[in-house]
Amino acid sequence: MSENVIQGGQPTLHCLAIVVCNEVIEDKRTNNKTLVGLFNCILVPSVPAHHPCLWVLVSLSGGEGQYAVELVIKLPSGHQLAAVQGQIKLAREADVLDAAFAFPQFPLPEAGVYTVDLLVNGHPTAYRKFVVQVPPKPKGQP
Repeated sequence: MSENVIQGGQPTLHCLAIVVCNEVIEDKRTNNKTLVGLFNCILVPSVPAHHPCLWVLVSLSGGEGQYAVELVIKLPSGHQLAAVQGQIKLAREADVLDAAFAFPQFPLPEAGVYTVDLLVNGHPTAYRKFVVQVPPKPKGQP
């Protein structure tokens, strides 16, 4: 059993990775996932804009049993833009669970640093940031 134990004697769930990308392809036979177009920055001609489909893959391990998981995406201003909740279950602490979440037609209302927060059983566990940037216009263009 893990040395890190939360209330109720349930082992602490650890986040191994949060990856932001354009697409996640899952092999139905093996459950292996292929991540396409990983990024840290989205260049847009202007804001507001949107991303055709933003994917977030979360890799979790170290836990045993059922956990409530929530992903919250926040704007640079700190306001919540999107969220998704669910339940996950790990049979053993050695198991690794890769959970992929799709956000179709994802709005990008402002430029700046966006934050993806992961909460497990209501507790902040990990986060990932990505940038939405409007490139400067070349000299001589309005």
